[in-house]
Amino acid sequence: MVAEHRRHVCSPYPELVEREVRDAPYRIRDSLREAVPSRGMVDLRNRVMWVPLEPGARSVTRHELGHVAWSPEHPARVRFDARVLLCVEDARVNLGLAAVGLPVVEDAEGRARVELLFARDAKRRDGFALLMRALASIGTNLEAALEAQLSASPGPLEEFVAGWMVRARSELETARARARGVVATYECGVALARRLARELRALGLLDAKEQAHSPVLVCCVGARHAGEGLPGDRLRAERLRALGVAPGGGELPAVEAGSLRVEAAPLTVPLRRNRGGRAWRASDEGSVVRYLHRWPVDRAVFRRRARGGGGTLLVDTSGSMSLAASDLDRLLLATPHGMRVAIYSGSGEVGELRIVADGHRRAAAEHLKRFGVGNVVDLPALRWLGRQPGPRLWLSDGGVTGVGDRACDHLRERCLELCRRARVRRVATIDEATEWLRRP
Repeated sequence: MVAEHRRHVCSPYPELVEREVRDAPYRIRDSLREAVPSRGMVDLRNRVMWVPLEPGARSVTRHELGHVAWSPEHPARVRFDARVLLCVEDARVNLGLAAVGLPVVEDAEGRARVELLFARDAKRRDGFALLMRALASIGTNLEAALEAQLSASPGPLEEFVAGWMVRARSELETARARARGVVATYECGVALARRLARELRALGLLDAKEQAHSPVLVCCVGARHAGEGLPGDRLRAERLRALGVAPGGGELPAVEAGSLRVEAAPLTVPLRRNRGGRAWRASDEGSVVRYLHRWPVDRAVFRRRARGGGGTLLVDTSGSMSLAASDLDRLLLATPHGMRVAIYSGSGEVGELRIVADGHRRAAAEHLKRFGVGNVVDLPALRWLGRQPGPRLWLSDGGVTGVGDRACDHLRERCLELCRRARVRRVATIDEATEWLRRP
């Protein structure tokens, strides 16, 4: 059993699934609060697991537990780009989890995020990134969605990726049946990755050193050995540099926050029906049925007294959040009278903060589109939030960036300190935000 008690209710217990009983427990770290290259990562050698410590991250945690159960502590040494092997290993683990009745199932927000990144890779004609995301989706509920995206835009590249999805699944499933177990052998995955690397080299997607120049990030699993660097270590260093963190824990030169422009959208739509001046809120519990039109949306059909109003909500609408206008519209339906709501995003060196609700009125759907796909202006946007009436809520995944959409420790610490001083509460999903807004 684990010698220490984990206080966080969302903490996984890798000790329950590992193949050999060890005395030392795993250390569980929150990937949302640390500069790690992926939402989920496990160091099997040093017994450290990084996962988002929140209820909505079950799929990430389940996948990393699969690595604990089936991935080797000492990964194979390969000369080609290690991401090829990592994606095949992701597919092998996902198929094993599906075989035991614990499939990796992303929620609507997670699916939208991956589909957006997949479409962006296709638009940029980044064949390596397209293939890596496709392979990593095998065995999950994302597989069919990505196959549909490939079928919708037929071309030589899309046909190559779709063909390898079918081939990889078939070979891994055949190897699993041959092994008479719940998962294909690791050696089968390594052999499959080597064949794939040869084809990528022939197509020019790997250079003379068998490395790809794509910035795509994949799940990271491996071990760190004293005095030697594994391919996973080199890859991790490259990803950390992309995140603004130097390998070994040091900091890269500080990134400056982008320039923020604050605007107010035309508030032409009533926030909600409100007769007689009394503020009410919709709820999924109560005794007075009032909002039957909301049953298909969130089933909040009962009328209850709203809280006293006031407060400010700031929404990060960058690409990593994958929020559509319909998501923001659902959020505004839950917003009580008197609350100010603003959305922000950025691109390059500039960003925009747009006020989309205030008092009893809100903006129309056409004014809910984001300014850019990056963050860029998290710090000045939080400064704006700190000057607004409380209580203050920040809807964001916690990733902050500056000019060029780059991150650094210094910028992140300044944002965290500002949130502490201004008593800003952060939530990561639309559902968490609406639950907070509907409370009495």
